[in-house]
Amino acid sequence: MDYVRQEAKLRIPEDVAIIGFDDVPEASWLSYQLTTFRQDPLVMALRAVELMERRLGNPDLPPGYERVIPELVFRQSFRL
Repeated sequence: MDYVRQEAKLRIPEDVAIIGFDDVPEASWLSYQLTTFRQDPLVMALRAVELMERRLGNPDLPPGYERVIPELVFRQSFRL
């Protein structure tokens, strides 16, 4: 974001929108206010363990697939 503002001389979000992933604490700093996707690592880990347990219990099962929908956290780096 610093490069976009200072070097490229673009305005966020007027000229370019920026969206991050993982919603690290720094994303909410006043100087950034980065819109992010927040995902829950505990939910992801639990689902991965469940998939492994199912396969261990029945090795003939095809590989599993789980989708964890992240939450969009709107801040100042993006607008509709």
